[in-house]
Amino acid sequence: MVLVELDRAAEGVAALEQAVVAAPDEPDFRINLGSALCTLGDAASALHHFERADALAPGNAETLANLGHALKQLGHLRDAVATYDR
Repeated sequence: MVLVELDRAAEGVAALEQAVVAAPDEPDFRINLGSALCTLGDAASALHHFERADALAPGNAETLANLGHALKQLGHLRDAVATYDR
């Protein structure tokens, strides 16, 4: 997301939260929101959105990579490796 790349991740999170409310079953919004949250150091909140994105579109490589990254940030290394292996 452009706002995240411009070091305006907090604004990006707010916009993406609105997008998720408007379209809760759109996995791309959840992937982008999770990525922005990870950028801000909130891997726990990001994890929820990556897990939901995976449930909506199972096996998406981008989702799994981000999910693994969030798990790694949270110290869940075995789960991260298992996710990367999917």
